[in-house]
Amino acid sequence: MTLHVVLGPPAAGKSTFVQANCGEEDLVVDYDLIAQALGSPTSHDPPAGIAEAARKARWAAINVALDEDLDVDAWVIHSWPSEAQMKRYEDAGAEVHTIDPGLETVLAQAEADERPAATIELIHKWYEQKEEGMKTLDLQVGSVIRKTMNAEVSKVSSEGNGSFEALVAVFGNRDSYWDVVMPGAFEETLKSAADFPCLWAHQFNDETAIIGRFTAEETKDGLLVKAGFLDTERAQRIRHLMQEGLIREFSWSGKIREGAWVHPEDGDEYYEIRKVDLWEAGPCFKGANDATELIGVKSTPPRKTSPVEEPKLKASPEAFSVSPSLKARLALSVIP
Repeated sequence: MTLHVVLGPPAAGKSTFVQANCGEEDLVVDYDLIAQALGSPTSHDPPAGIAEAARKARWAAINVALDEDLDVDAWVIHSWPSEAQMKRYEDAGAEVHTIDPGLETVLAQAEADERPAATIELIHKWYEQKEEGMKTLDLQVGSVIRKTMNAEVSKVSSEGNGSFEALVAVFGNRDSYWDVVMPGAFEETLKSAADFPCLWAHQFNDETAIIGRFTAEETKDGLLVKAGFLDTERAQRIRHLMQEGLIREFSWSGKIREGAWVHPEDGDEYYEIRKVDLWEAGPCFKGANDATELIGVKSTPPRKTSPVEEPKLKASPEAFSVSPSLKARLALSVIP
C-alpha cells in the first residue's frame, strides 16, 4: 500500500488530481465528498452540523489510512496539515503531492466554482504563508474570530442602569467549531486597554448596539467580564431581557495572533487559540460553546443627586480606550 497526501490551496484541483490518479478500490479521504455523502446540499461549505460530522469521519478515515495494513493505496487530501500531522504522514512513508497552479489560476477556479468569500480569504492566506517559507500552514492566524456561548442566569435585580458579570470564554473547552481557547490567550490584549465596548451580537455597523463597557480578567476558568450598561433604551431593554432569562448567551470577537492545530492520536483534532486581540464582548442569542456562565445581572440604586446612575466599573469613563483598529471600525460603523 502507498499513502498519498495531496496538499494545496482551496480550489487548486486536488480532488480532480486524486480522481485522475486513484484506483477504483483505493481509499480516498476527501472532506467535500464525505460532507456530501452525509447530506450536504452543496459541494463546498456544508451546514454546521454536517461539517462537524464530516470532520470526525474524515479523521477516522485518515487514521485508518495511517494505521491499518490496507491492500489498496490511500489518498488523503489535506490543504494545511500541522507540523505534527505532517510528521505522522512522513513517518508512514507518504508520497506528498502539492497541487499549486498559481494564485491567479486558483482564484479564477474559485470564482468559476462560486466558492464563498471565506474560501477566497483562505486562498490568499495559503499563498501568503507559502511566500513566508512556512513548512506547514496555519490559515487561522490573523483571522477575525467571533465566539458565542451559552450561559446560565443566576443573580438578578432591577434598579439603576444595571451591570452584569459573565464568563464569556472558557479555557480548555472545545466548541462546535473545534476551537479551544487556552489560558493566557487574552493576557496581552487586556494590558492594552483599560476597558472595552460591550456590544450587542457583534453589530459593528450599528452604533446603538454599543450597550455599555466592560473590564475583564483571566481566571482559572476563562475570561471574566464585568460590564456596566449605558442609560439608553436599547441597553436597558437588553438588560431587562437578560434579567427575564430570555437572553442567556454571550459572545466576543477579536483577531487570532497565535494558534495551532492539535491532532491527538486518541481523539479528534482541535485548534488551540493561544493569543487573541480582544475587540468587544456582549450578550447575544445563539452560540457555539455551552460552557460559559452568566454570574449575575444587577443594578444599583440611582444617586440622590443624579437621575441616572453611571455603570459601576473599575475604570473611569476617561480611561475608556480601545485599540486603533477597533477605533477605526467603530468610526466607520456610524458613517452613513
